[in-house]
Amino acid sequence: MVAALLTTLLLQCISGMALGGLFDTWPYSDVWLNDNVFVGIEWLHLTLADLLPLLIVLHVGAILFYKLRGKPLLKAMITGKQTQMNKQALITEQKIVYLAPQSRALGVLVAATLVTMAIVALS
Repeated sequence: MVAALLTTLLLQCISGMALGGLFDTWPYSDVWLNDNVFVGIEWLHLTLADLLPLLIVLHVGAILFYKLRGKPLLKAMITGKQTQMNKQALITEQKIVYLAPQSRALGVLVAATLVTMAIVALS
């Protein structure tokens, strides 16, 4: 779900930048940014503008659904640690939850910030 949200947001941003004229100064932009491409990009941008709020509502709804079932996903998303199940459930299901370390999340945040800064600096 998060991958779908991030992909939709990324495509929304890229199509918005193309419609806003940020790619007009790129080499050969007059060749590959013709009217037909702009029509497609505009359609994509408008479709994603309608799809993104639906995905957000679906995501929040899933969080609420799990909250009502007694699985605190919101706390696990914020802290990065999921509360342990009782021993009987752990023995029955034979599943252990391993979450990614917070240092990896920090690394992804730094990388995303650097990519964003590079895009802004080059435009």
